[in-house]
Amino acid sequence: MSIDNPSTFAEKFLVDSPRLTGWDYSMPGNYFITICTVHHNKFFGKIINGRIVLSKMGTIANQC
Repeated sequence: MSIDNPSTFAEKFLVDSPRLTGWDYSMPGNYFITICTVHHNKFFGKIINGRIVLSKMGTIANQC
């Protein structure tokens, strides 16, 4: 399957939106996001002895 054909992709993986109906996501607030990476690469850091050790990219993201 190729994602170059959006209709094929949408027909196979169509899911309901996880967004709360009526909620304005442009408003300030705390949001949990999930970032999926190719091959599960750990771009933002890694866990060592139960603690996060941030990479340079992780440090930048942490400042946002």
